[in-house]
Amino acid sequence: MRLLAVLSFALVAGCAPLGRAPARAAPVVAVAAVPPVVASPFEPAVPVAPRVPFGEVKPAERATFLAFLPRLLRFQKRSTTIPTASELAEIVAGDGSYYVNDRDRADELGLGFYDPVWLYVADVNNDGTEDYVLVERNSVGLHDDTIVGVFDRLGPDSLTELGFYEQARASLFPPDATDGEAQLPGRRDSPFIEVTAMGTVMSFMDQWVVDGAGDAIPSWSDRTGDRVFVERVTYLWKADRVSELAHTKTFTKL
Repeated sequence: MRLLAVLSFALVAGCAPLGRAPARAAPVVAVAAVPPVVASPFEPAVPVAPRVPFGEVKPAERATFLAFLPRLLRFQKRSTTIPTASELAEIVAGDGSYYVNDRDRADELGLGFYDPVWLYVADVNNDGTEDYVLVERNSVGLHDDTIVGVFDRLGPDSLTELGFYEQARASLFPPDATDGEAQLPGRRDSPFIEVTAMGTVMSFMDQWVVDGAGDAIPSWSDRTGDRVFVERVTYLWKADRVSELAHTKTFTKL
């Protein structure tokens, strides 16, 4: 009887029953305060374009090219009449490589290309925004493809030309270089535009039929040559400066 009374008193007093250790309070763990997230002062003021997969940039699809043409016409100011989307779809043929199928109507609207053209969309000057690169086939000589212009894609109506050749010349040649000395290969090579770990690069080439002395023979000349001179160069255009990443010159027998 006395034992029961002792047990009852222990329970009422808050003591643990016999045979069980008294419960312990969980330890208090100090948690360090999380500092607020502060934007880096080195982050760009404008959003950077999403990462583009490495590899070759293919020519733009038809819908992109047709949407580009009104902006090109406003930039070139060849006509006061901007064709509608349906008019352009009727005049322009092709997919990837484009040409006009009605020259008279194309002339009226200011579409000045008769040979095939290609449009590329890529960040070729590596500033975080996409650009347009328009290439046109040269139907004479060696049928080379030359750049018509490089334009910033930003802006709703017209285009802004970025002046690739001017910046390349200023970057690669002294200021007093003559036109003959400041020669840049200007024909589209294959692959033309590539996205690499260093950035977006462009590759160009030139090729000429040459005689035994290595002098170029013009396409209109009646002289014959026995070799083709081929020059290839890959450029990286970044921060308003053009750098050569690769440059080769070779001769190939005909």
